[in-house]
Amino acid sequence: MFDDIKKSISAILYERTTSPLFGTFIISWIVCNWKIVYLTFFVSEDKIEINKIDYITTNCNDMWNLIWFPLISTFVLITIIPVFSNGAYWLS
Repeated sequence: MFDDIKKSISAILYERTTSPLFGTFIISWIVCNWKIVYLTFFVSEDKIEINKIDYITTNCNDMWNLIWFPLISTFVLITIIPVFSNGAYWLS
């Protein structure tokens, strides 16, 4: 029973990490929200007045940066750039 659950979870994680959609979205999210990643991994709580989670929720909660810009850039990277790439290949 535990082996089946483990296989199911590993299959889901493998699909999510190798999918171009999810991979592009994750990279776009990290690029758009680099401050959150930097603060989470490289800044000590001694450097800021409050804890990290409260600082992130008060200063980095813009919905455009959290959701819309990564979705738009994912759409552009997956749909529009290959069209231009194929057009350039066709012209050459």
